[in-house]
Parts: sequence; C-alpha cells; structure tokens
Amino acid sequence: MTDLIFLKALKDKLKGGNTKSIHLNVLPGRFATRLDLANLNYINPNIAESFLEMLFSKANFEYKISFDGIELSSLQADEQKKLGLLSKRLNSLNIENDDNYKEHGIKTFGFGYPILIKPSKQDPRKIIKAPVFIWQLELVKATNKVNTWSILRNKVRNETGRIVDEEIHSVGLNEVLLSFLKSDENILIPQINEELLEDAIIDKDELIDECLKVLKALNSNTTDNHKESFYEQLSQSISNIPEPTTLESYTNNNAWIHFGGVFGLFRTQKESIITDIDRIIEGFNKFDFENLEIEEFIGTAHSAVETDPSQQGILSTLVSDPNKIIQGPPGTGKSQSLTALITNALANNLKCLVVCEKKTALDVIKNNLFKEHEQLAALVAVIEDINKDRDGIVNSVRDRVQLNSQHTYFNQINYNNACENLENTVSLVNKQHNQLDKKIYRGKTWTELVGEYLKLQKVSNFQKLKSKLDYKLFKFQQDESELDIFNSKIRIGKRLFSEVKRLDHPLEILSDNVFTDETSRGIQLHIEETITRTSQNLVNLKSELLSDTYNYTKWLDEHYLNQKNQIINSKNRIEDEIESY
Repeated sequence: MTDLIFLKALKDKLKGGNTKSIHLNVLPGRFATRLDLANLNYINPNIAESFLEMLFSKANFEYKISFDGIELSSLQADEQKKLGLLSKRLNSLNIENDDNYKEHGIKTFGFGYPILIKPSKQDPRKIIKAPVFIWQLELVKATNKVNTWSILRNKVRNETGRIVDEEIHSVGLNEVLLSFLKSDENILIPQINEELLEDAIIDKDELIDECLKVLKALNSNTTDNHKESFYEQLSQSISNIPEPTTLESYTNNNAWIHFGGVFGLFRTQKESIITDIDRIIEGFNKFDFENLEIEEFIGTAHSAVETDPSQQGILSTLVSDPNKIIQGPPGTGKSQSLTALITNALANNLKCLVVCEKKTALDVIKNNLFKEHEQLAALVAVIEDINKDRDGIVNSVRDRVQLNSQHTYFNQINYNNACENLENTVSLVNKQHNQLDKKIYRGKTWTELVGEYLKLQKVSNFQKLKSKLDYKLFKFQQDESELDIFNSKIRIGKRLFSEVKRLDHPLEILSDNVFTDETSRGIQLHIEETITRTSQNLVNLKSELLSDTYNYTKWLDEHYLNQKNQIINSKNRIEDEIESY
C-alpha cells in the first residue's frame, strides 16, 4: 500500500541537506553563482533597498538591472573591478540556471533573506548560516543590450522574448533548514499560516513575526522586545554580509539573525525526485495504487541489437516477469540492455518512454540506436524542453508519416515466417545449451568435464593412452545407458593416470569453474581477483622466506660459534690436564 504519510516523510528526508549546501551555508564567498544583495548598490546606492521594497509589496514584478546609467570613465579602478565582479556573477547565475533547467527540467534561481546564524548542536564547530525565507525568482539577460538583466517574480520570458505573467509561486520558509533543525536539535518549527500567504507576499511586519517565531523556538530567552531591534535593522541601509570568519568570531551559543540577502541557485541534490513526489502527493487521490493493471506482454522476445545471454534473458522473461531492475557497475552492459528493450518494444509495435535524471544517460542510449541503424534512430525523440522541442518532434513525425506512405506494401507472411524460423533456431540452440548444462558425471556438466580434461592434458602425457584406449569405443548419443560404458572406460583411464604421477599444476587456481560464469566481465573480475590475491600471497611468501633465511643463518652462526667455543674449552681442558702431569 502506498501511504501518503510515507511519501511526506520521504520528501522530508530527501530535503535534508549537509552544512555545506546553499540552504545551510548561504554566504557568497568565492562562489560564482552566489550574489550578495548589497552588491547591487555598486550600480546605485539605493538599488538593494528598492528591490527589497518591491519584494515585500508585490506578488509579481520585473526588476531591471543595468549599467547604462553609470559613467564608467569617472569611476576609480576598484569601483570598476566591483562592477566587473557583479556582471560576472549575474552572468554565471543566468547560465548555470539555464543549464540546470536543460539538465533537470528545474530552474532554481532564488533569493534568500534574512540569514539565521547559529552553531550546530551536534558539532558546535560548524556554524549554520541559512536563509530563513526563500523566494523563487527568475533571472533573464537582455539579448539586445550588454550588462542588462531582469529579475522576475512570477513572470517568465516566452518564446517571442516577451515578459509575461505565469502561475503564482508563493514564498516559503527554508524547508532544508527546518528539516536540519528537526534532526539536529529535535526542534519542530511550524510552517507559515496559509492565510498569511494568500496574497503570495510577505511584508516587513509578517517577516519580523516569522523571524521572531523561529528565534523563540531556538532561544529560550527570546522575547517580543526583539521586534524593536529587528525593525531598527530593517530601517538601516543594506551593507555587505561579513566574511564567515568575522561572523563566527562574534557568534555565541544562541541563534541570531543577520538582515542580509543572497541571490543563488537553491537546488537540493535530489530536487527532481522531490518535485516528482510533490506531484504524486498533490494528485494522490487520482492514483489508484492498489488496482494498477499492467497489460500482458505479447510478442517476440528478440531484439534487433546484439545481446549476451544475460541481456537476452531479460527479454525472454518479459512475459512472466514484466518488472525489471537492472543494476551493475560501469561497463557491464546496462545501456545495451536498455537499447535491446527499446528495439524489442518497437519491433512489437509498442510505445516506449525512457526517463532519466540526467540528459547524458539519454544521449548514451540515443547514440546506441544510431550505431545500430539510422532509420531506427529516426524513431527516437529526445525531449529536453517540452515547449522548445515540440515543433521539431511534430515535424519529424510528419516527415516519417509522409515517407512511410511512399514505401511498398509490407509482406506480413514473410515477416511471420522469418519470426517462426528465428524461434525454431533459438529453441534448437537453447536445447543444445540445456544438454551442455546437464549434470552427467558426479554433478558436473559436459563443459566442466571437458575443462578438466583440457587442464589435465597440459600436465599429463596422453601418448601412453593412445595404445590402450580406442576413441572409437566412445559413443556420443542421447542414450542414458552409455554412461555405464563411459564409467568403465574412465576406470581404465584412472588406473593409467596413476602411472603419470602428476595431477597438480601451477595454474590449478584457474580451474574450469572460473569460465562457467555467464558473462566475460564476470570471468575477468574473477581472474583479476585471483591475480591480486596470488600477488599478495607471493609478497607474504617472500617475506616469510626472507625471515626464515635470516633466522636459519642466525641459527647457523650461533651453532658454529657454540661448536667453536666447545672445541676451545676442550682444548684448554686437555692442556691443563697435560700440565698437571
């Protein structure tokens, strides 16, 4: 059963971030895709304040930023440098935001304000610097002017280049921060009252009330008197956010709020998954999770691309088990398996939708189809942007429909005969493989027995057997009784093998069992593991040998020294006895 509570808990879990993410460490620093609100004042001393005023009062707006009104020749070198940094960061934000949209289908440009600063309870050495509120915005660069941008709220630039209204997105608390506080200090901060957000605006009074609510949850000594301090800070001109070391130097164990703001890309690591879960939760009542019906697969279980036994096994079991999970390290054939599934679906007049988190994965599959056949690849459409790609896909379909009308009549009878012949061939090959996989002697298959024979052939002299064993006496037929005949011959062979006196070999570790793996990659991994283990054993053996050699040499030295001392003592004793006479 799909539980709504589980989905919400999963979403909260995914929203949890680490202390290095922008949601918990928003300071711009050297990040090219983060911009301090106060930096806008490089253009005009009042721009930052006017942006906040518009943010606190309008649900949708277009706020233009331009260098047109600046007399560059009158600026000092350091002021020109600041403008260059501002332009660089705005361009980086614009480019990166568009790239994220192309890669993941989500635009994450936004504004975080104000900033909550507090040490982590689990690790006081880490100082959290997280925005309390995050506004979802859009950043567009003018196409007909240099160094001109527009910050949009609840507006978008359409295909013709015009700025138009779009669906209203409200403002919200930093949910990653809320999740972190819940896990770090078990503090649950309630969401903003929905009635407060009906106009999609947070004004100054509402912002201060919410900030006070957050501080009261974190600091037991916070009172309503802090409101006056908040209003006073809001009335002051906006200044640059201090460096992290400066902030941390005067931070104590209590949380506090700095009234500064940062433009950035507020994207969580699993943003696309979170978005999908939000959509499922939003339309939860529309999904009939308990009664989902999957149409039975009817068609040929073959593909137009080359497959190995494991990949063919996926296709062959689609009828009995339509749900598949394909996993494995890079290079094991996952993309080829997906390519085989796609071509199989097309061959059976089915539709196939491939969804990937990253576009690069889609490109790999598309390239695989292009390598197989251009006409096959022409049936593929990659959708990055549902608006931009629509015309291209529609035109492509029209071209194929027009081209298909020019083709000659398709001979269904010949096609069915070809499929039937293919099925018969596959059945025959599988039957032969099943025979090879049959246990015929002491739990071993014919392949394993041949492997043992080849292994022994390398270390044994079979010339002695030629005169005593007649290969014509060995029959290979599907008669179970011939096993008894084989056993009698093997008994003779066993006695003859005992005369060779050699059944071991240095390559015994590469037994025929190694080569029974289904994939060549599995065999390779097994051999590499054996080489690594054997190399380590050789190192250990060499170390033991050196140690034994050293100990033996030492023992010999001590032994002959004792012998020498005994001889000297005997000589002295004899001389003393002679002198006594």
